[in-house]
Amino acid sequence: MNLFKWLTAVLIVTVVSVLASTETENNNQVEQDKAVPAIELTDLITGEAIQLDLIEGSYMLNIWGSWCVACARENDFLIKLKESGVRIIGISYMDSANSALEWLNKKGNPFARSLIDSEGKLGQALGIKGAPETYLIDSTGRIRYKHVGILNEENWPSIAEQFKQLQ
Repeated sequence: MNLFKWLTAVLIVTVVSVLASTETENNNQVEQDKAVPAIELTDLITGEAIQLDLIEGSYMLNIWGSWCVACARENDFLIKLKESGVRIIGISYMDSANSALEWLNKKGNPFARSLIDSEGKLGQALGIKGAPETYLIDSTGRIRYKHVGILNEENWPSIAEQFKQLQ
């Protein structure tokens, strides 16, 4: 009987692992030529209203939150990317402006522009499941790639190749 329980547990873990990896693979695929949503968000630093689809040039769009443990782990790497010339627009997702600003002041701000989406409007439009998520946006305002999870030294080289093609 113990062998049966053990085999059942192994089977359940295997099925869940396969489903989770398939979900991640599907999350990294983006509908070709999908436009950045025409959503107005507020700049955390200036208070200015920014129309997301009107941001010019190619850039990385990074979804983060002060509540997100993985985002804190990712932040130092994003700062390195910023220092190397990568333009990153940050969206503080499902967060308060005060918490987001405090977090950026404490941990460092890797973003060329920091916007807030406290109501989750962008999340609904893009199908965001959580944070961090990163999108590569070309100069025509089209999403060319989506990465779910932390950006780091290991996965950056393949993402960087795709980003270079957008320049």
